Amino acid sequence: MLCLLVAIPITLLVIDSLGRKWALGLDFLGAGVMLILAQICSSHTVYLTISLFGVRSFISGVFNVIYIYTSEVSLRYGVKCLLGF
Repeated sequence: MLCLLVAIPITLLVIDSLGRKWALGLDFLGAGVMLILAQICSSHTVYLTISLFGVRSFISGVFNVIYIYTSEVSLRYGVKCLLGF
């Protein structure tokens, strides 16, 4: 639950400043880096906890970006279907 408090404001700022594609790319890159760090630091419980917290934050950011984007895409598709295009 705490990771959502971190992920949502950062994701919204990145979407506003860079756009959805870059936000998704940075979130996936961040999650990948944190997963690699989790593999490297698996013997230290504190570092492992921090890196898994980071993974969850980045993945919830990905979910937020996709949730925002799919509502816009499905709306456009629905309007096109209603207009007969």
